[in-house]
Order: sequence, then C-alpha cells, then structure tokens
Amino acid sequence: MKLLKDSKRVHIFITLVAALSFLLINIVQAAVAQPGTEGDPVVSKSYVDEEISKLNAKIQELEAKLEKQSASKFEVVELKSGQKLIAGESTEIIVRAGKTLAISGKYGDGLSDLTTDEADKGNLAADQIVPLNHLLLAARDDGRGIKAVSSKVYVLVKGEYDIK
Repeated sequence: MKLLKDSKRVHIFITLVAALSFLLINIVQAAVAQPGTEGDPVVSKSYVDEEISKLNAKIQELEAKLEKQSASKFEVVELKSGQKLIAGESTEIIVRAGKTLAISGKYGDGLSDLTTDEADKGNLAADQIVPLNHLLLAARDDGRGIKAVSSKVYVLVKGEYDIK
C-alpha cells in the first residue's frame, strides 16, 4: 500500500514539474519576442499609407497599359504628316487611308506584310510605301513602324505603340 502511495506522489511530482517547465518556457519566449525587431517590425500608419499609395499608383499604371494594349480589338489612330507610329513587339497595323512609308528596326528589319503572298514583297523595309488595307506585323520592339506622308492618315492598330 505504501508503494502505491509513493508512486502516486512521484506521478504528481513529475506532472507538477512538467507543468511548471512548460509555463516557464512560455514566459521566457514571451519575454524574448519584442515588437520592433526584424522578426516583428512595428510600422507607423503613415508608412503603411505611403506603401498603399505606391501600390495604387502601380495598379493604375498597369490598368492604363492594359487599356492601351487592348489585345482584343483594333484602335483607330489618326496621324498627321510627318508623325511616326512606332510599334511595339507583335503589334499589328493596317493603313486604311493616306500615304505612309515603312520604318525599319535598328538592324534594318522591316514590317512583315502578312497580306501579300509574294515572297519579295513580304518585308517592308525603310521608306517603302505601305499598301492600303494590308495587315502588317512588327516582330520586335526595335523602332519599326510607319511614317505619315499625307496630311492625314488613318490606321488601325492592335498592340502597343508610340506616336512621335
């Protein structure tokens, strides 16, 4: 019987030591973790507001770019004499009215004329006349495009471009 009482005491003692150890470990961890460290930084409201403002500006920039890029439909663009439409990579161009000349890329590559089936007319190099209603493709973003010669030129464009 005495042996049974001793084993209960040992069991209670071990349970009590384990509970106290667990409690002590949690108290030490709570004391060590301080706010304002690299692991738990404290930031001001003005900092958070500034970062949110930066993110909102970036979102608006990307939305504007997407709107301009509108890959699903052609955009009508009017050019005046001397203006250049510089196409981005994979931009499609159709000259609908007016006279334009092709602008080659920085390595002399021209616009791909996808409408023609004549091998020698499939590449419109610098200063070649762009035929009306032909689908042109700028393969790279390297300065290719068209230059308006007529007083007014109407062009359909799908993709990124700049007017200069």
